[in-house]
Amino acid sequence: MKKRQIKKQYSFDMENTQVISHYESPKGVICLRPPYWVGMGNHEIWCVEGNLFEGTEYYSSFKKAEARIRELLEA
Repeated sequence: MKKRQIKKQYSFDMENTQVISHYESPKGVICLRPPYWVGMGNHEIWCVEGNLFEGTEYYSSFKKAEARIRELLEA
């Protein structure tokens, strides 16, 4: 089975101080914030489009957060 193409883009928060990564595929869009933006010290992901999951998920590393994003967008 062929994996879906994932497009990655970057934007800044409203204060132009933090980079937010946007991952997009035909299934939807997921955003990732680095841990210094989140009080719990974890990477934070949330679904912007596609109803892939509800709420916010937290991961202890960038690698784990990105693996979860790929799992959701490539499936």
